[in-house]
Amino acid sequence: MTWFWDWQLRARCRGMDINVFFPLDDETRGDRLRRERVAKQICLGCPVLRECRSYAVASLEESGIWGATSEVDRRYLARSSPRRTGDPKTTHTSAATAFGAKRITQAHRVNSLAE
Repeated sequence: MTWFWDWQLRARCRGMDINVFFPLDDETRGDRLRRERVAKQICLGCPVLRECRSYAVASLEESGIWGATSEVDRRYLARSSPRRTGDPKTTHTSAATAFGAKRITQAHRVNSLAE
């Protein structure tokens, strides 16, 4: 799938630690819920919330918080919205590229979530 990423340059999450938006393999349910709450709060203040959410639903993003939606939220939205055919104007790139993000250690991420 392809997508225009111009909106991403204005995203509030740009340059943030992607660990806030994407799960770690050893993440507990409680850690996941806290992380998702923090990520969704960041998204709610974002000027490109709609573009991000639309991208994530249209491209069937399977992981992470996009446009203040989780994987479960997006599956629900995709089922409840009319089916679309492929859009030739779109480009798919990795989440790390999309976020222009940096990774930090899990310990730092957990500490920042607790604050």
